[in-house]
Amino acid sequence: MRMCAHGGRSALPSMPGITIWILALGLAAASCGGSSNSIPAAPTAPSTPGVLSGSDLMPALADMLAEKRIGNAAAPNRVIQYSSLGCSHCANFHTQTLPALTSQYLDPGVASFVYRDFPLDRPSLLGAMAARCAGDSRYFAVLDVIYRTQSTWASASDAWAAMQKVLRDAGMAQSLLDACAVNAALEQGVMAIRQEGIDAYGVNATPTFIVNGNRVVGNVPLAALTSYFK
Repeated sequence: MRMCAHGGRSALPSMPGITIWILALGLAAASCGGSSNSIPAAPTAPSTPGVLSGSDLMPALADMLAEKRIGNAAAPNRVIQYSSLGCSHCANFHTQTLPALTSQYLDPGVASFVYRDFPLDRPSLLGAMAARCAGDSRYFAVLDVIYRTQSTWASASDAWAAMQKVLRDAGMAQSLLDACAVNAALEQGVMAIRQEGIDAYGVNATPTFIVNGNRVVGNVPLAALTSYFK
């Protein structure tokens, strides 16, 4: 099954304002891949200069933590994805399957797609926070840049520094990235989204999809998701 596991940790120790969960490099490297015999490399694409240009002001906390959706909320079908930015199978879904889901089902109003954070490591948490700090108009564009350059930043000795360079090269202000990374309330909010996935749906690996209430685990073909549509 093509998925990334979080090593069985259902909760992460914390102290006021700061989540403490620095994983050993060996565990982080081995956490992705599930039972697959090999881990597919995430697609790599150069960041388009300016694609993330915009305000360097952080949105209100409530706006940053609001549900992130593609498609009409009133659509008869809903796909929720719990995903980690460092998971190669999540990157493959984002770059290969989500475009087809969008063109065939989201744009025509057949379904809506909700993206929820389930970070498996610190860089993925910080990247999730950065996407939310960028604002709704740039949210999915930030995810796209991060996923498409995953094989570049995830293999770096300092993954967060490498991810920041990718985002900065694409036009996101360093001042916004700096402010975002130390926003304790936003960090706690993202971790609360992760915990809700554990509590409500038993999520313990990424990607995990909830399709009209049905749980589907792994980077499955599009048909495996749409088979649950009304």
